[in-house]
Amino acid sequence: MFRHGIPTPAEETEFQLGFISDLPPHMIPAGGAVEISDFLTDLPGKLYKRGGTIAGSDPIGSGVGGLVAIAFCPFLTGDRMFGIGDAGSGVKKLFDITGMGSTYLADINRQPKENPTFVQADQTDNPSFLCVTEGYAASVVPKKVFQDGTVSDLSTSAPDARYSCMIGGTLALANSDDHPNRIWFSNPINPTDFAPGGVALNANLIDTQDAITGLASIDGALLAFHRGSVDRILPDALGWPAWIGSVDGNPVAGNPTIQTTAMPGCIDARSICHSNGLVYFAHESGIFFTNSSASTSITTKTGNEGISRHWRSLTKDYNGALGDVVAMGVYATDWLFATVRHSSGDTTQLICYLPTEAFVHTAPTIGCGMYATRLAPSHAIYGAPCHPDAILTFQELTSVFDPTVSDFDWDGNSVQPLLTTRMLGAGLSLKRYHDGFLNYGLERLGGSVQLGIQVGRGLDGHDFLDVPEAPIVEVTGVHRQRFTISRDTNGVHVVVYQTGPSDKTEIYGIETTFYPYYVADGAPVGQ
Repeated sequence: MFRHGIPTPAEETEFQLGFISDLPPHMIPAGGAVEISDFLTDLPGKLYKRGGTIAGSDPIGSGVGGLVAIAFCPFLTGDRMFGIGDAGSGVKKLFDITGMGSTYLADINRQPKENPTFVQADQTDNPSFLCVTEGYAASVVPKKVFQDGTVSDLSTSAPDARYSCMIGGTLALANSDDHPNRIWFSNPINPTDFAPGGVALNANLIDTQDAITGLASIDGALLAFHRGSVDRILPDALGWPAWIGSVDGNPVAGNPTIQTTAMPGCIDARSICHSNGLVYFAHESGIFFTNSSASTSITTKTGNEGISRHWRSLTKDYNGALGDVVAMGVYATDWLFATVRHSSGDTTQLICYLPTEAFVHTAPTIGCGMYATRLAPSHAIYGAPCHPDAILTFQELTSVFDPTVSDFDWDGNSVQPLLTTRMLGAGLSLKRYHDGFLNYGLERLGGSVQLGIQVGRGLDGHDFLDVPEAPIVEVTGVHRQRFTISRDTNGVHVVVYQTGPSDKTEIYGIETTFYPYYVADGAPVGQ
């Protein structure tokens, strides 16, 4: 004791920074971790296991080759959920999946590469509808889907387009095969009318510099996303749209103004979503939000406490033409789902708690190629699974935030969380680690569940071994479990992983003690 001094305690009791990839493990600050999977981080002082996912619809039938789209439509006469299934040979089928159903409605033959736009039109002359664009072969006009499931072309005057957005009561369409950089604006009185009357031919359109990869409206501006940039389009003094002339006495409007911004572009329109008055979107370099004039990254932090390195590794070879997908959706304004699916079939699923911008991983099987959000007062989020092993049903993801709803995901696998912490101690010097302690709660009614503990040594975490005290079993309340470290090293990594389903899994903290070595001790080289 006199030679080595009093043992130094090290504790990890907060995980609200999520997992961090932009710093070496020994530099990750308190509150961060090397990896967090299937835990949620929003409650101070503990990690807790997420809930499972449940089926959001009945299976959508045999002969349907995959799920490609989902949309929630807030019609005035009641909520309605629509989904599009791929039946092969280019046939896309529209389903009503409201209330766990899966009723076939019509062939729609559109495969969107964006979250379909809800058009709030006049309820008598122009009923509200869902605008569904074709994402891959924009040689056909968009479709409109009414509340009763009726499907028809948007109009004879509508352009072929891949992307859509409502702005100032006007429907904007963008990116055709012939004009990938063009935006068309509808008549403000009739969102299906794209044939300008009056003084100028093609007066209801505007051309941007680059091919458009998505549209969004915010704070009176229209954002035109490109692969590497964003244009901010503003109306003139008469307001939207870019409509010159008159139709049946409609007022004459002028041309909008295009402003070049310093914002990065968007690689997939399925990543564009709204929350708290902001627009979120994904680029190869990270996930960003904007108020229309500037953007901020939530994956790259000022103190390097982010996951930009990890994100870039997922998206560096993104190619939508090969089937790569980056999709995002927001639940209850606070939770952002982000899915990256590679054309090889590899899927990575992230959840970010927006108030702290903390990221965690989840099982890849809950990753979705498109999300649909229901707003207040009945918050909910749904998704179309894009995992190669996905069953042919849409899923409800709201249960992720209530661990008591389900212990299993839609694929029948139980939710089994994992935590990897780092460097329980400080600095690069050699240390002698003794016992560790895990403070946890683990419960399973009518079954069994266990937690495993592994300890690795070194700055990078290697030579992982199961501790002799593991596996540890369920308890009532909170338990402090001792486990053996007994290693001479400059740092340790501790992995806590679950085997089997549980009703509750919570980690409140991990403790250990170490003695620093002195140079005169002559510790063996390489330890």
